[in-house]
Amino acid sequence: DTVDPMQMAREVRIHEQLISTLIGKNVLPSYPLTVLTLLQTSEIGRPLNTTAGEYGYLYQELIAQSLSEVRHKSSTMDSRYNYLAHLAFALFKSGKTRLEESDVREVTGDYFARYQLNFDHEALLRQLELARVLNTHEGSLGFKYPYFYYYFVAHYFHGNITHDADTSTL
Repeated sequence: DTVDPMQMAREVRIHEQLISTLIGKNVLPSYPLTVLTLLQTSEIGRPLNTTAGEYGYLYQELIAQSLSEVRHKSSTMDSRYNYLAHLAFALFKSGKTRLEESDVREVTGDYFARYQLNFDHEALLRQLELARVLNTHEGSLGFKYPYFYYYFVAHYFHGNITHDADTSTL
């Protein structure tokens, strides 16, 4: 098989534009793994239209990669997504970018009560920090990158939009 140089140049431009758009605007972190994920994601199927709001799929891939690094035995992947969504929603409601320890305990208590769950949330938070999803700074907790926050706020609304108390914040 021979490679058409014009086709190869066109594909390079498309990939270069995708990377420049997402990383150049600080939408995604500029790590080699992020670049590799973007390239692999764009190669697996349909081309991504970055002007049409198709970042969600890329976010989902990057988040799934990060969460796959979490080694927390007493929580499932679904419970991690939902817990992070509750943390993001608490940030959204407060208008802040970080939660104090007492706020995290309150959100966690509400989450446990709502879903009738209980797990070692401090161990989970440590794992989420090691996976570069969350970070702590001077005793407060926040998302490492804005795209995590945006994704999980959207995840919260998607799963909770029918709850009257939650729709008032829209």
